[in-house]
Amino acid sequence: MMKRMIRQAALVAAVTLGAAFVGVTHAETPIQITSEGGASISTETNTLTYMENVVFFHADQNLKVTCDRLEIVQAKAPAADEAKEEGETEEGAEGGEEREAQIETAIAIGNVVITKVDADGNEKIGKCERAVFDAKTNNVTMSGSPSLLDRKNLISAAKPSTVFILKESGEHQFKGPIKTRFVGNDDAN
Repeated sequence: MMKRMIRQAALVAAVTLGAAFVGVTHAETPIQITSEGGASISTETNTLTYMENVVFFHADQNLKVTCDRLEIVQAKAPAADEAKEEGETEEGAEGGEEREAQIETAIAIGNVVITKVDADGNEKIGKCERAVFDAKTNNVTMSGSPSLLDRKNLISAAKPSTVFILKESGEHQFKGPIKTRFVGNDDAN
């Protein structure tokens, strides 16, 4: 069970973090998560936590997230009665197969840097102290003096309490005072 939880949490978190930032999902992708402080698992809270200089890399999405700590919270499995009502065994799906883990949230904490390179080679960089991916909405909420650099254009918090919400659709919301610097495209050069 522990091995399954680690494998599924890492895969689901990687796919969903990538999806939230760029609006694309892909079920089978090469993902790598490293940390200098190791990892811990809580079966009580369904949480997998990576600590110290965490680097999350999603090769197919050209997505890299670095942070001090990464917490991946899996959704709680339905109660045994609910699973039986749906015709599933206690081990998981029909026929005794294990149920796929679903992520509830992924939380990057401390010195968070999200870097995405699109198909045209344009780099987007988000920085903050805390980034939370919500699987229900596919939104990433950045807090703690967030900033977003798209090519040379920069949007940054004017106060540490400002919150950025990055939606899967590409729409962004900025709650609180912001500063914006528009420089233009490199195409003109």
